[in-house]
Amino acid sequence: MDPAYRCMADIEAQCVRGRHQAGELAFASGGRVVLHGSVGISGPAAIHVSTLFAVERGGGRAAMRVIIDAADRHGVDVTLTAASYVPSRMTTQQLVDWYRRLGFEVVAETRAWARAVDMIRRPRGGAPAGPAASPGVGLPPAVKQSPGPLLDFRRT
Repeated sequence: MDPAYRCMADIEAQCVRGRHQAGELAFASGGRVVLHGSVGISGPAAIHVSTLFAVERGGGRAAMRVIIDAADRHGVDVTLTAASYVPSRMTTQQLVDWYRRLGFEVVAETRAWARAVDMIRRPRGGAPAGPAASPGVGLPPAVKQSPGPLLDFRRT
């Protein structure tokens, strides 16, 4: 089984199922759902965070801790596109700065219709990353072509 599949199983084991337009992964903290999101596999050693919607302050930090810890354990890259669709919460630049503090690096600024910044976080420790983490490689090609998760782990 590819590291990305093991990583997704690890993330899902720490989530509860919810029904929200931002995704069916519901991250809980203190017994309450604090964030809804969508995460998918984008390569044998890469996952892509496509949507995060915090219900409570601190929800993003709690969810990203689950995602990052699992990615580090399994040696998996985490990719995402930082873009603010609710500027009253955080601007795109504030999101980029926040993700940098979590260890993400800017790959490229994209999308003329809205400022969006593609970012990647390489695994720290854990198993060595696979082909998606080769030096000089940005987001896996499948992520560049897809606005959402490539494999849907939602259960109905």
